[in-house]
Amino acid sequence: MMHRVPIHLEQEERIFWVFTTRQVIILALGLILGYTIFLYFDLSQPVTFVLGWMTFALILLGAGIVAFKRVAHRDLEVWALVALAYMLRPRIWLWSPRHISFEDIASEETLAFLENMTSSSSTEPQEQESEEDLLWD
Repeated sequence: MMHRVPIHLEQEERIFWVFTTRQVIILALGLILGYTIFLYFDLSQPVTFVLGWMTFALILLGAGIVAFKRVAHRDLEVWALVALAYMLRPRIWLWSPRHISFEDIASEETLAFLENMTSSSSTEPQEQESEEDLLWD
C-alpha cells in the first residue's frame, strides 16, 4: 500500500492566481486604507487631487512591499512583531543580583525585637542566635 508523503510544507497555498491568502489580505487592506484616505482629500482642487493619488499610491506600494518582501526567510510583519517585542523588553540587565542586607527585608517590629534582645541584661545565659536563624523563624 502506497501513501502520499506531503512535500512542499513551507509553501503557502495559492488562492487567487499566483497570490497567497496572506498577500491577498494585505493588498486588500492596503487598497481599503488607501481609498479611505484618498476620499478625505478635496478632489476639486488639482493640488489636493494629485496629493490624494500620491498618498493612495504610497499606501498601495507599502502594502505591496509588506505582502511580497521577505527578509531572512521571514515576512515583514513578523519582523515588525520582533521589533515590537524588543522595544517592550526592559532595558536593565543585571550581571549579578544585588546583595540584600537583613535590615532591608526585616520589618520594624523585628528590628525592635532584636534591639530589645541585645539591650536586655538578664542573669540567665541566653542562646546566641545568628541573623539567619532569626530570619527563618
